[in-house]
Amino acid sequence: MGGRLRACDVRPGHRLWTLRDGRTSQTVVTAVEAAKTRSVVDVTTDHATFAAGPDQLLSTPDGWTHARDATGTVVAWAHARKLCRERRSIVPGYQLGYLIGATCSDGTFVELSEVIGARFTPCTNGAASHLVVADSWPTRGTFRPEAHPVDLEESTWVGVDAVTERVPSRKPSVVYRFRLDPHPTFLVNGHLVRTPWPR
Repeated sequence: MGGRLRACDVRPGHRLWTLRDGRTSQTVVTAVEAAKTRSVVDVTTDHATFAAGPDQLLSTPDGWTHARDATGTVVAWAHARKLCRERRSIVPGYQLGYLIGATCSDGTFVELSEVIGARFTPCTNGAASHLVVADSWPTRGTFRPEAHPVDLEESTWVGVDAVTERVPSRKPSVVYRFRLDPHPTFLVNGHLVRTPWPR
């Protein structure tokens, strides 16, 4: 939550970013386990390359897959710029004409007037044109209200271009498992992963 950390610096109590239903959320590290291994893979996606144990689980549209088997699939990825959310207020449709009158071209006014069933005549003397929408407009029955979700998606799917096994060195590498609460997942370079914690 406070910025990037190396896996070896993560401690119980640290809060990590994760994804829940396409939105960023927080989860808390409750336990950390380190293990030595001579098998590490580099996962290369459309956005980054990161190291992982071959058994590290990555989120795909079809469920969880091991890092070693992820080549050619797509994995969940959080937009880095979305980790700080913006909240937008929603303007009632009948006020729209008042708000955009100063910024729209005559062509836009013509299109808007056709949608809402209003008449619009552009000014021809060089003055700015205006389209005024009366508060009684919703009762005219010329516009069908539509419901659309306003929450911005904070994640997408990115392709896994390659999974490359590192050449074993004389000194083993260390991989880390995190037990988390309330969500068992977290982000690695924006990619949603889950630690294969032994039962």
